[in-house]
Amino acid sequence: MKWISLADYWDMLMKLSNERNAQKRGFASSRYYNNVNTHFLGLCGEQAWSIESGLPMRYDLLIDGDGGKDFEDIQVKGTSHWDNPSLLEFPNPKYTSRYYVLVGINQKIKSAWIPGFCVKHELFEAPLRDRGYGPRHSINHFKLRSIEALKRIIKYA
Repeated sequence: MKWISLADYWDMLMKLSNERNAQKRGFASSRYYNNVNTHFLGLCGEQAWSIESGLPMRYDLLIDGDGGKDFEDIQVKGTSHWDNPSLLEFPNPKYTSRYYVLVGINQKIKSAWIPGFCVKHELFEAPLRDRGYGPRHSINHFKLRSIEALKRIIKYA
């Protein structure tokens, strides 16, 4: 497990997260489960992928969201379940991406790790599981592709 430090970005990401929470509080796409700050986890995941891939991260507030693409054809999914993460997605999202990257975030040490990625069809062919918040396609991190493979793909795209 390769940890990516987010400590230098932590306060900025929290500030951006609070701005997104204020902006999108009444939106159906903003979900708050167990008082988890989903915007913060998402931003942490995106920052970790930006550091790992070398791709620039967008910090601006988009009232209509990012269209399901955090980085071109890549959607990053951050989770606080860093020790045994699964990539989760709703069955019928408004937007989809070509690639989905999973990032586990350990808030206690302000760090993240990227277990892997999958392509769109793999995610939407994955079984549906309900962990208390509705059915989601779910792929455990052990079944994901190597993140190094995605880095090679985007290098030559």
